[in-house]
Order: sequence, then C-alpha cells, then structure tokens
Amino acid sequence: MLGDDRVEKSIEWLLDNASAPVRYQTLLRIVGEDPQSADMRALWREVQRDPFSVEAFTKQKPDGSWCDGGSWAPKPSYVPMSGYTPVSPKYVTTSWLLNLLGDSGYTVTDPHVSKAVEWVLGYQRPNGVLTEHHEPFTEEDYDPNPRNVPCRMSIQLNGLSKVGATNDPRVRKGFDVLLHWQREDG
Repeated sequence: MLGDDRVEKSIEWLLDNASAPVRYQTLLRIVGEDPQSADMRALWREVQRDPFSVEAFTKQKPDGSWCDGGSWAPKPSYVPMSGYTPVSPKYVTTSWLLNLLGDSGYTVTDPHVSKAVEWVLGYQRPNGVLTEHHEPFTEEDYDPNPRNVPCRMSIQLNGLSKVGATNDPRVRKGFDVLLHWQREDG
C-alpha cells in the first residue's frame, strides 16, 4: 500500500507530466477540485483541445456513432467487412469511444456524447437488453427473462456509465437485466 507521501508524489507527477484529460481527472477525482473553478474550467478547455478529443470528435459520424481507428485503436486498424455495431469491431466503435471519452471527463452534457448515447440506446430491445442489431422486435425481445448475453452488453453499459448516463431509465433497465443474469455464486 502506498503511503501518503508516495500518493502525493504520484499526484504531483501526474499534474506535471500527464495529458490534459489525465490532469483534469486527477484534480477532479483524486484531489477533489471544484469543476466550476476558473482553473478547472481553463483546464477543461485544454481537454477539449487535446489531440485525442479533437481526433475523436472529427471521426464521429453524423448519426452520433463511431467506427474508425484513431490513435486509440490497436494497429493495424481495420475496416469492417459487414458494417458496425455499438461494440463491434472492438476498440473503434461507439461504446468503446464512450469509455475513453468518459475517462477524459466528457459527459452526456456534451452534445456529441449525448448523440452517441442516443445512438447506442437505439439498439435496446423492449425488455432492456442492449443488442447489436436493429431487426424487427420478436417475442424474445419482450421476454422479461431474456437469455444471458452479458459480455457485449456490459461494454455498452460501461460506456454509457462512464459518460454519466446512469440516470437515464433506459440505462437503468439495462443494468436491471444485467443484475438479473448474475449467477448464484456471485
């Protein structure tokens, strides 16, 4: 376990050496700075000018989605052969980008992020399951005990959570489904 002196030294290093998003999150989440202070507002403007932020938002599609390998994507980046979904292909699509944007400090209050959240939630079925298709609803989509498919849905929920969409009743419904799937052993 790190002692207070090592924690302070780590914080100091982050504030002196890290990117604007990391400095912002360090001050906000660890130090407890007020996001409305003049210094934090100035740092937020720096986050918005950060190369990652600029690149991410220039690659967002008009419908609010992403499917492009930017600096965040593993190399070599690839182009999908059959389209894309909120989570596929990995690391370059909307749910993955929401995770990164949330880690950078972006929330649903940003219009770009809000549009992406709506795009992801457009894949939700009536029973709360977040899927990867827009096919017409079937009887299965209304089943209150849907089959267990937590892997990709958890990625979608994680991205939605990181940008602060957990108060949205549709996101809460998705989490209710995910919790329902939890096995007896935890």
